[in-house]
Amino acid sequence: MSGKLHLHRASSVVVTGLAPSGAGTAEIDGLPVLLPGALPGDVVDCLWEPPKPGGRQGLAREVRLLTPSPDRDASRCPLAGACGGCAAAGLAYEAELSLKCSLLLEVPLKKAGLLRAGLLESPAAQPESARRGFRNKAILYPALERTPQGGLAGRFGYYRARSHRVVPAENCPQTPRWMHEAARDAASLLVRGPLSGTAQAPDRTLRALCLREAPGTRERLVTIVSRRPLGEAERKELRELIEPLARRLNLAGVALNVNPNPGNAVLAFGPNAVETLFGHSEMRARIGGLEFEATPLTFLQVNSAQIERLYAEALKGLDLKREDRFLDLYCGVGTLTLLGARCGCEAAGIERVEASVERARRNALLNGLERVQFSAGPVEALLEETAASMRPNKVMLDPAHRGVERSVLEALARMPVERLVYVACGAAAFVRDASELVRLGFRLERVLPVDLFPGSLNIETIGVFSRQR
Repeated sequence: MSGKLHLHRASSVVVTGLAPSGAGTAEIDGLPVLLPGALPGDVVDCLWEPPKPGGRQGLAREVRLLTPSPDRDASRCPLAGACGGCAAAGLAYEAELSLKCSLLLEVPLKKAGLLRAGLLESPAAQPESARRGFRNKAILYPALERTPQGGLAGRFGYYRARSHRVVPAENCPQTPRWMHEAARDAASLLVRGPLSGTAQAPDRTLRALCLREAPGTRERLVTIVSRRPLGEAERKELRELIEPLARRLNLAGVALNVNPNPGNAVLAFGPNAVETLFGHSEMRARIGGLEFEATPLTFLQVNSAQIERLYAEALKGLDLKREDRFLDLYCGVGTLTLLGARCGCEAAGIERVEASVERARRNALLNGLERVQFSAGPVEALLEETAASMRPNKVMLDPAHRGVERSVLEALARMPVERLVYVACGAAAFVRDASELVRLGFRLERVLPVDLFPGSLNIETIGVFSRQR
């Protein structure tokens, strides 16, 4: 009862924004408030509590929809609002794209003093024909349910927003049909065999299921993530269980990854982190006319329909020539490095993940590209040494969501870099780093949003920079 004393009633509230959790956002009495279940354009009544001391947002309770937003689209996903994977899945795609470009790029760029006429280009939208089944990677989490007969049934799905409760999602509209079938088949492993759990401990052994499909070739790879090492007899039993499933689904391979570590990281990395259970634990992708090997531990963009557009636009921004010296930072398995090196220029890539660097070197040999070198380690530790030997004049930045260390940006400003392209999966980090690059003497020429994440409150961004004269 004491909590209710702090609740206030609000009527006819117009929802104006969307939080990463999927909750709508609005201002009530001049204060920012989260409204779970509401979408931009909705008009609602609610009870709400102001932000707690030190907090940034209030929270609405008992949200009642008065007038639904004209941008609502219930046909996009039956799990919208329940699954925590896609905050914007309840909106029509065009409205989602406009909202993301405004909230994530236009408003922050303006606030940072970077926005000017013509800078922010029209987004490269997900093709209408590829708005279902476009993901080439899915990570699913296990759950056990009671059957009407009192037994146990296994399910796979995604976590509900702000929780570790699994929402069964074998039929996610973003994943291809074979992934739906793989999730249903693999559910049997939760109730029999060495990975099975109990009603009291449903997640005893099996931590996650990672499903991947290689762009261009559609080779399929499944990785089972266990919380503990399996004994020889357990591995033999698991192989016998998964072999008929793997053959029926035409899988290139099934791998086992053991990750006993606490936290949200799904996979464990290391020299012996992956064991092949069936077929082989690698797949070959085809991107931009080149071939790339990848393993469960290596990164590829998740949207097969948009990869070619993203990479073509990024490389167009660098305008590479044979005489250039091209440095690719956070290079993964060398996709952008090698696509850029086809012009014959000298190229180098730096990547923290050793497994990715090993594949990058193999990919260079696979595609017959010789003027390329790769180094394994943190960019901030290897940049100066690599740059001293090649003096790069064109640089690609493709960092993780958190963006680039300031020391890296400062080091780039001391080099003879003429053009720089930043490929960002985190818009907030991009705006922050773009501001720093401008302060260091670069000019932000163009910003192109490329939608790789339909349904989510996220958008890939290409920023093209040139050295200020």
